[in-house]
Amino acid sequence: GTGIVLTDLTSGSSRLKVTGNSGTDAAAALGISTGSAGVTTSSVSSGNLQHQYFTRATLLSSLNGGKGVGTGDFTLTDGTGGSATVKVTDTMKSVGDLIDAINSRGLKVQASINSNGDGIVVKEKLATGETAGTQKIKIEEKGGSIAKSLSLLGQASGTGSSNYIDASAEKTVTLSSSDTLQQVVDKINAAKAGVSASIVRDGSGSAPYRLSLTSLQSGSAGQFIVDTGSLDLQLQKLDKGQDARVFFGSDNAATGVAVTSSTNSIDTVLQGVKIDLKSTSTTPVSLTIATDSNGIENSVQSFVKTFNTAIDRIEKQTAYDKDTDKKSPLLGDNTMLELRSQLYATVQSRSKNTSGRYQTLSDVGISVGTGGNLEFDSGKFRAAMAADPAGVESLFTARTLIDDRQIQVADGIKVVNTNSGKQFSSLGVLGKMEELAKRYVSGTSATLFSRQDQLTAQVKLQQDRIDAMDLKLADKRAILQQQFNTMEQAIGSLQNQQSAINSIGKSG
Repeated sequence: GTGIVLTDLTSGSSRLKVTGNSGTDAAAALGISTGSAGVTTSSVSSGNLQHQYFTRATLLSSLNGGKGVGTGDFTLTDGTGGSATVKVTDTMKSVGDLIDAINSRGLKVQASINSNGDGIVVKEKLATGETAGTQKIKIEEKGGSIAKSLSLLGQASGTGSSNYIDASAEKTVTLSSSDTLQQVVDKINAAKAGVSASIVRDGSGSAPYRLSLTSLQSGSAGQFIVDTGSLDLQLQKLDKGQDARVFFGSDNAATGVAVTSSTNSIDTVLQGVKIDLKSTSTTPVSLTIATDSNGIENSVQSFVKTFNTAIDRIEKQTAYDKDTDKKSPLLGDNTMLELRSQLYATVQSRSKNTSGRYQTLSDVGISVGTGGNLEFDSGKFRAAMAADPAGVESLFTARTLIDDRQIQVADGIKVVNTNSGKQFSSLGVLGKMEELAKRYVSGTSATLFSRQDQLTAQVKLQQDRIDAMDLKLADKRAILQQQFNTMEQAIGSLQNQQSAINSIGKSG
């Protein structure tokens, strides 16, 4: 899957020759040219042609097997130590948009498609005659896991010509003749190439152990290529990654709707219904759909437990024990106190413009009880589900975003709204909780990240003061030691003089 192999199917004695036109030698460009002399072997291989499938037009949403890369911020540091933050938002659609964002930060780096055509490379950008930086290029997460999703997280292997980060999907594993099978497995897994290597024992007597490589991703998106070069591992394809396919709506495949999925579960056919595909069938299969009340209750209980855990941790970090006069690290911290207040206010608030008879969580059995913890009344919740299941769903999950990507500044004039995507015409209570969480943890401007930066700055300031005080104390100590040494010398001199005077008195 990485190149071209031409095999001679004749049995003649002449050499195999592959040549191209002079000046535009396609054979040479494809790596299969033998030259006019030809070769004595029966085949010629191009090697890895590095087929490019990654371009500026590639959608970010198509990466990672269609899972996308999400949103967030990462910090980029160049070879001179200069740093800047790159923010990836929902409005950033393509790889080209991301590359332009990196290159617009004013750093001495250049982002582009790598030479393999399978990822982004960020390397040092130097003007003619300019000296290379002394620091390694480094990319760190700032908010979220966007750098990891892009395979850019980390730092360059060195400076100068090695000062680059290449997010290539191709991973190279170097093996030696002395490696055991377990060492081969360990090296492949350490490469994090999207496959899992393991040892399989087939029970045979002569060579019972085999190397197994399995994709970490299901479906056709999980297909991978192994190029062993001149090393013959005798690999055999046991199962080709492919998507599940099912026909919906008719017992006739010609009129049914073909549906595909990268897993054996399909949740796109019927809204709110997940269909698990257990096996193939040559006859139509009827589905009976019923509400999974137990699963819904378990999810609600999980939310209640998570909320209580968050409140308990805030209480612990802001507590004061009057008996031992012990203060917790964040006692009196306004950010934590405000977060606690906002959590309670949101969980007890009314949903926004939702349908149905239920407008608050207390209407369906979730309320603040003893000690400030949420309590779940399963009986009341079941009654609400039986009376108005759509209303319960709307209370929890309603989420209708207002399209405010453009705002009108004058008659017939619209501009891009840089603050779009934050207004909702309807929003359930858990949607409100999600928006609250984003304010505190999503992006570099998030409240908790800002507070973390403040605390880090305070710690650094105190450490600088300690270091300065240590220097002053060291200087003071040196002065006192010098004074003490001078005094010791003076005392020694007086003692010598006293001994001389005493000896004169004795001789007289």
